[in-house]
Amino acid sequence: MFLFIGVILFCAPLFIAGAAPPPQSCNSINAVKYDDYFEESPERVINSFMNLKLFKFGNATWIHVGTVDYKSTDLQYPDYICANVPFDISVPDSQKCSTSLNTTFSFALQGPSFNLYAHFSNDSWSRIFTGYADDGTFSFIDGTFFNSSQPRLSTTFKNNTTTIYEEQTCTSFVSAPEAPKIS
Repeated sequence: MFLFIGVILFCAPLFIAGAAPPPQSCNSINAVKYDDYFEESPERVINSFMNLKLFKFGNATWIHVGTVDYKSTDLQYPDYICANVPFDISVPDSQKCSTSLNTTFSFALQGPSFNLYAHFSNDSWSRIFTGYADDGTFSFIDGTFFNSSQPRLSTTFKNNTTTIYEEQTCTSFVSAPEAPKIS
């Protein structure tokens, strides 16, 4: 009898709390990347900020890249931004690149992971963002899903010459599709 009452008391909060909230998808993020190359002379610091939004077009998932805010202490600025491109291109591909640093662009996802690179006039490239998007939602670099109680995720990498800080914040949640019920 006491065991039965104990089980009822232990499980009661589970029934009172009700069902779990519906799952949410993150379809828009703000991304910040901070690179500090303190072993270089002079020290070089790069800050980049961008807004990314997922949308469907036809049967494909696309990502819209807003204006990229890029600041560098060495005053070298990229001339355009590209997604998942080979580094031997010299003219921005309109299907994968912006035409300048200050223009927006969109690209179709080919897989769940993607990279954004900055192209410089000396034909060098620098990765400014790594992201994951699958099934209509962004997730963090390590695969962690954003949720309303944890909309901002970050990571820091440090070694003897560099500190890299990356932060992503979900700015728009939508209800995720629920799995079909089995009858």
